[in-house]
Amino acid sequence: MSEPPMPTHHGVEKPVTGTFSNPTIELLHKRGSCRYFQDKKIPEETINLILGAAVHAPSAGNLQAFSIIKIQDPEKKQKLKKICGNQKFIAEAPLNLVICVDERRNKRWAKLDVAPFTHSDVLFWFLMDFQLTGIIGQTICIAADSLGVGSCYVGTATFMAARIAELLELPEGVFPGTLISLGYPSKPVHNMKKHRLETLVHEETYQDLPDDTLLHVCHEKYTALGARRVEITEKRLERLYQTCQKVHGEEFAEKSVTHARKLGYISPIQRYYGLHYRADIPLDVNNSDYLKILNKQGFNICKDIKPAKSE
Repeated sequence: MSEPPMPTHHGVEKPVTGTFSNPTIELLHKRGSCRYFQDKKIPEETINLILGAAVHAPSAGNLQAFSIIKIQDPEKKQKLKKICGNQKFIAEAPLNLVICVDERRNKRWAKLDVAPFTHSDVLFWFLMDFQLTGIIGQTICIAADSLGVGSCYVGTATFMAARIAELLELPEGVFPGTLISLGYPSKPVHNMKKHRLETLVHEETYQDLPDDTLLHVCHEKYTALGARRVEITEKRLERLYQTCQKVHGEEFAEKSVTHARKLGYISPIQRYYGLHYRADIPLDVNNSDYLKILNKQGFNICKDIKPAKSE
């Protein structure tokens, strides 16, 4: 007997209503991720408008330490789909963009113009650059939406950095940051319910919500009236138990399963970290393995930089 269907882990649909002071604000409030695309190419002039907006996004020191790789070849899109967990919309999207941290270009420029260079060896700069790939990504999404083109972030690309780097033949100094799939929507794009403003915004200093308030706002977002819950099955409880046991031990695993049985369903946070974005996966792909990938791509950011010896 098959398991009952699992509701989407993206949350509860909730249309955004109200009046807005201008079209830009309305677009920012109403945009959503698109995972269903028409079999229709995006005109080159539209692509260039979207990428032109990305070029004008803010960057530290206006150094623009990023590169964008366009993927439109059907065979390469299929390979990208397989690397990123077989999410079929990646292959269906007419255009995929991989936004990369790129210190290679400025390093080469520094060499040609005889300037000192350490950015690819400094953790601070790598964090700034990685932040930049998100800024570029969001700029692309907003520009695309304004032109009627749907978009979706694919976070799996960062996790699969080594295979993405191999597929795209990324040289030293270049590292994959953000993947975005783009195309004309074949279905309506839905808005998902978000937290209230006061849950996410703090005045002057960080302030923890009281436990009961935190539970209330999370349940309000993810288990709204009429929302489908993750039904309990023995198979799902076993997966939850195994994940919890691997991360926190048997006592915690028993406690987690007991909590689900008491609720009468698997809570959204249990589903997120126990069944979907499983908390035990980093135990199989250790931080040290990821650092090796960074080092292979020429980012030696976990070693101190030593000054050159005077002659």
